[in-house]
This record gives sequence, structure tokens and C-alpha cells, in this order.
Amino acid sequence: MSRQITDSNESDTPASLDILIGITDSALRWRLIDHLRHQRMSVQGTDAGGDFLQIYHYTQPRLIIISDTLPDWPGLELCQLIRQQSLIVQIVFLQTTTTVLEAFAAGADEVQPISCDYPVLLARISARLRRAWFDSD
Repeated sequence: MSRQITDSNESDTPASLDILIGITDSALRWRLIDHLRHQRMSVQGTDAGGDFLQIYHYTQPRLIIISDTLPDWPGLELCQLIRQQSLIVQIVFLQTTTTVLEAFAAGADEVQPISCDYPVLLARISARLRRAWFDSD
């Protein structure tokens, strides 16, 4: 298992982050990161739940994309924990084994199969980002 954190910031002050991605599938994670950066978003990604939570607390992103397949911390538990801490952050949950109802009950705003149509996933992320900026104003 490789742990990957992109654009880590070593200062003591919280960094500004638009999107945090926690997905084990490195090809999908990097594809999303590249696409979103091309859209001028600040994005970080990891394949480990512990790193994901640490980055989340440090950066307070507007939107998170998380899968239920993180090896060291179940994505569903991370979703619940983050939702308990923030009602504002938009959560896109990518599921493989978790049911849609479980993901919504855990606090997800959007639930998609991890194998969904990529353009549809991007459209749903864009819609959630519009909502995140609207809610923060």
C-alpha cells in the first residue's frame, strides 16, 4: 500500500482547500485530481483514512470525495465522523460495498458507485461545489 499526499503544507496555519479526495484506486484519484486542478481547484488526495482525517482537520475543505474502500479506516465511519463535525462540508461518497441508504445515513450528500460514468461523477461534483460556495457566502 502506498500512501500519497499531494501538495502537503508544512506551516502551522490551516491551508485553504477546495476538495479533499480519499480513494484507494490511484488511477481514479489522480484522474480526479488532474481534472479538478485544471479547473483551478485546490485539491489534495490520499489513499489512507488516517491521512485523510488529518488533512481534513488541517485544511477544512469545502467538499470531500471519499470511498468506502480505504484500507485503514472505513470510509463510512469517516463520513459519519466528518458529518458530526461539520454540517457545511459537501460529502460525495463513492461506494463499492456500502449501500446507498447506509451512505446517506452516515451523512453523505451525494452517493455514487465508484464505477459510475466519469462525466456524470464530474457533473455531480460540480453541482456539489456550486452548493458549497453558495452555502459559505
